[in-house]
Amino acid sequence: QRKQFNFYITKPKLSILIPLTNKYKYSRYQKLFEPINEQCNTLDKRQDVEILLSELNDISSVGNKHNVLMNKARGEYVCFLNEDCFIQDGFFSSLLNTINSNDVDCITFDLEKILSEDVSHLVSFNASAKFFQKDVVDGKSVRYIGPMCPLKRDIAQKYEFPDLNYNTEDVWMYKLLTGNNINSNVHIDKLLIEQRL
Repeated sequence: QRKQFNFYITKPKLSILIPLTNKYKYSRYQKLFEPINEQCNTLDKRQDVEILLSELNDISSVGNKHNVLMNKARGEYVCFLNEDCFIQDGFFSSLLNTINSNDVDCITFDLEKILSEDVSHLVSFNASAKFFQKDVVDGKSVRYIGPMCPLKRDIAQKYEFPDLNYNTEDVWMYKLLTGNNINSNVHIDKLLIEQRL
């Protein structure tokens, strides 16, 4: 009689999706990869994080690269990082601790947007904010969630990104907002990403 084996493949808690959108910006992606590798190597369970990259080509649109990555993702939560996003210390540990202790649709946090050497401002993502809201609370601009905020994968996959090379993320986020898909979220009151435009 043949023996039967059960194989248990651990699903990641978090999928980091990185669409490589412009070969001329690859040096910036390398700066993004370094802290990702450093932080992942210090995790207790490296398998909790899945990192997926799109192909580096000019054939697929930016929107299509987002869709391909999202369809491949296996994580409980997914989030996108672009070449202008630089994760800060504690990015993965903060997100994984929150995922492990909460069952919510979305996780939000604070971001610093650097416009120039002398100009920057803090942004606080909020799932209950209106899409075009620009209120300032405690010195932070409050805005609706961005694609770098982890979302439950089944919610994120409800909508496709448009097959375009511009405004793809805004269109996708607007669909999420108007579809009333996010009913619960936890906010991490910490700066987790520095965005250098």
